Amino acid sequence: MKRCLCLLLFALTTTLRATPALDAQTFYSSDGAGFDSFKQLAGFDFRFRDPEHYLGIAAQRARYEGPGFDAGYNRLYFDYADSHDNGGGTSWKWNALLGGDGHTWLGNAEIFREHADGGRDDVFLERDIVETRGGTTQGIYYTLLGIAEDFSFTPHWSGTGLIAVQDFSGANTRAIFKGRLVYVLSEDWGISAQLRTRWFRDSHPYEYDYFSPRWYGEWIPTLQLRRFYGGNQFRLALGYGRQRASDRDWQATKLAEIGWTSPKRGAWYAKIDAGYTNTPVNTGYAYAYRYVNAQFVLPFR
Repeated sequence: MKRCLCLLLFALTTTLRATPALDAQTFYSSDGAGFDSFKQLAGFDFRFRDPEHYLGIAAQRARYEGPGFDAGYNRLYFDYADSHDNGGGTSWKWNALLGGDGHTWLGNAEIFREHADGGRDDVFLERDIVETRGGTTQGIYYTLLGIAEDFSFTPHWSGTGLIAVQDFSGANTRAIFKGRLVYVLSEDWGISAQLRTRWFRDSHPYEYDYFSPRWYGEWIPTLQLRRFYGGNQFRLALGYGRQRASDRDWQATKLAEIGWTSPKRGAWYAKIDAGYTNTPVNTGYAYAYRYVNAQFVLPFR
């Protein structure tokens, strides 16, 4: 008992000596079917060193709206991230945002190893509600488990491969494969040419109202610009390719992404990402998906 009290006192003292921080996040998305998603998260980190090292809790309000309906959920999460330096340029890193909405557990977790040559081994887990009318009003969820590998072939060539299994409420299970081949056109300007690919297969297609043909595939040649200025990172990506589902012919697919991330170790930390794609995600073929995701962290230094 005495030993447990000492350990508890040590943990409490460490937390009190640490730098706390406030964490605010906002996510908004809208698709061609008129489905809108709003998520506002407010968190308090008991211990914050930088965006890769923190410990705290967070509350989120998720609201979904569409023609003739709306649904809302309150969620509470445990928020944690840390790392371990193995030396020689190799390190383990992990993060988790895990909790629930009163009906089921939700969130995401990830653990990965970074190599000195730029490679990376990644295992990830995610669970959330299916963002469609049926998903948000009937409580249809998915659980995603996967592994990803980043490869550095030469100073100019690199690639990423991902294999995952996505299990939905009901009988459907989806096998997912993703790949990305990258060639650096200009290291000074941060310009790269990429080929992004995705393929999945559903065991029970068309089970609910989310996009679930027997199979789906896409390939998107993409140009990306990534620049650093004063510790800030700026990113712009534009892509145009082809997509096809089991019950449709080939169609055009396109994407646009833009993002900014502040320096990781400053008086505050912020990032914002926005994008557009017509790649089907959770609805039908006449699809247009727009999103904005923003985060602001204010440490009390």
